[in-house]
Amino acid sequence: MCVLKVHLGTSIFNFIFADYAFDKREDILKLFTEIKQCRYELYASEYILQ
Repeated sequence: MCVLKVHLGTSIFNFIFADYAFDKREDILKLFTEIKQCRYELYASEYILQ
């Protein structure tokens, strides 16, 4: 099975809390649920990891 690789940037986390991005919140929460199920191989910059 092919595992998708996803790069997490700061915007992904901001969409969860930003009032202006309410329409994206549900999609981002679904993404994090799928991440917990190991459907994606994650990448992030050193800035995100700090």
